[in-house]
Amino acid sequence: LKYMPFILFACFIFKKLVYKFVVYWAVYRSKKVIIPSQDAIDDFKKAFPNIDESKYVLAYEGVDPVYQDVQIDSSNVLQKYNIKKPFLLYVSSMYEHKNVPRLIEAYELLKDKYNFEGHLVLIGKKDKFSESIWGLVKQKGLEGQVLMPGMDAYVPDEDVLALRKEALAYVFPSLKEGFSLTPLEAQEVGLPCVISNIKCHLEIYEDSVLYFDPYNVDDMAQKINEVIVNENLRKDLIDKGKKIQNKFSWENTAKI
Repeated sequence: LKYMPFILFACFIFKKLVYKFVVYWAVYRSKKVIIPSQDAIDDFKKAFPNIDESKYVLAYEGVDPVYQDVQIDSSNVLQKYNIKKPFLLYVSSMYEHKNVPRLIEAYELLKDKYNFEGHLVLIGKKDKFSESIWGLVKQKGLEGQVLMPGMDAYVPDEDVLALRKEALAYVFPSLKEGFSLTPLEAQEVGLPCVISNIKCHLEIYEDSVLYFDPYNVDDMAQKINEVIVNENLRKDLIDKGKKIQNKFSWENTAKI
């Protein structure tokens, strides 16, 4: 037991080295490497400076056509998960780089400083990361206010689509992404987005979202509140979100 922390750390370092070698070997042996953003290409260049840059192919992702075709009774979905409007929505995993603890802090600030009375709904699969977030929610006494339907059962895509259509705003505070598809999916159904100002987001979303500093909880809460209370801003973001959809589609990706 005395040496257990050292052993665990050594195993972690070894795992990272093996992972990096496997990725390097795959990149080295490949003819082309398809990457979903210029920001991610820049990361590859830094990680593997001796790889020929001509291998990298920029291919943006797109929204699944299902978001245009599926008809869902949203009221039944809200009742199913005991969610009441208004609510803010987050859809993704709860990995550390997703920055969910700061989102919860920003939600507390929204309630205390800006008098927001709605829910924060976090949609993601049940694993050790989401269990940790749920533990934080209980520690802060926010059960019934921060809702995590995925802790009880798998939330199917159709239900997620219904929640996107009924949410007040989509919030995504991630610290690092390769493309970041979920805000685009939110925009497809007319949901205004408030997201982190990381390089990937600035590249993909341009001026179609409202940005915040993901390390600054005050800024996060302020920007979310702006989207909640400013109807003109909401309409502008919804309109720009619809227009930017023309830039991203799997059909365009396939043509590259």
